[in-house]
Amino acid sequence: MLLQRPTLFRSIFSLVLLPFFLGSAFVHADSDIKQKEELQLDSLQKIDSETETNWYKQRWKQKQQTEDIAGALPFVLVPHQPNYILPITLIEKPNQQPIEYLRSKDNQDVDYQHVEIEMQMSVKYRFPVSWIGKPNYLEFGYTNRSYWQAYNGSISYSFREVIHQPELMLTHEFQDSQWFEQVTLSANHESNGRDGKASRSWNRIILSTDSITSAGLLNLRGWWRIPEFLRTEPTDTGDPDDSDMIQDYLGYGEIGLIHHRDNSKYSVKINNNFSLAQNRSSITLGWTFPLSRGLEGYVQYFNGYGPALIDFNSHQHRLGFGFKLSDLL
Repeated sequence: MLLQRPTLFRSIFSLVLLPFFLGSAFVHADSDIKQKEELQLDSLQKIDSETETNWYKQRWKQKQQTEDIAGALPFVLVPHQPNYILPITLIEKPNQQPIEYLRSKDNQDVDYQHVEIEMQMSVKYRFPVSWIGKPNYLEFGYTNRSYWQAYNGSISYSFREVIHQPELMLTHEFQDSQWFEQVTLSANHESNGRDGKASRSWNRIILSTDSITSAGLLNLRGWWRIPEFLRTEPTDTGDPDDSDMIQDYLGYGEIGLIHHRDNSKYSVKINNNFSLAQNRSSITLGWTFPLSRGLEGYVQYFNGYGPALIDFNSHQHRLGFGFKLSDLL
């Protein structure tokens, strides 16, 4: 019996320590499971990120191939900036100053309404590639953006503002760059086609870049305003060059992003004048969603100065509902 006591003590000692050994084993096993789950989650997130990036690259490649085919054919125009129509656009406080000349002593009820139609039509033409050699492209674009008081019978349902924007663009497309898809240098004219006190226009040299990231298509634009040395007609401020004022409100550049998720596209565009003393900025938010083949719904919110040139120094809130006919992606 004395010889069996060590065996008995070892058995009791093992029974006492067994829960601790088992607990430690379970802790290590649980830790290994958590590590594997975290690795799997990281892997799935990486796959999702790569999938989104591949979606952007695929859409960008399709866009470039379409424009290459169009450039090889005569008399073919392709979409330039987004094309859309917003039949219902709500305006917080329409700028009434341009319509004051219609008012008279007997008729003081002539006003711009808070509801109008906003639409943008934009096309471009690619000149033959042989002119400058691939991967460089020379293009001419034209964008028309209209603000139509289509529900306002008091002013004969007229257009409140029509913006004309022709531009000549030189683009270099990168083949193996990790940072940029393309860079574009353009000479741009933007005006409302009016004369006198209602005239608004400016000329710019614009440098822009397009990049594809996992977050979406990123567009950066910066511009230099060409001074209007030959302009002699004074404006409301007495300054013969009112483009300085436009740039103070509409800024020196903008950043834009298009993000894709669940068959919808979300866009944001921000302008800023980079002034510490009197900083002014504008933001445009967009939501594009599928309705049917070849047609998408579009909701747009704007907060800032403009976007009509006649409103360049008037702060606006705008909310529009309608359709998008073509997009950058």
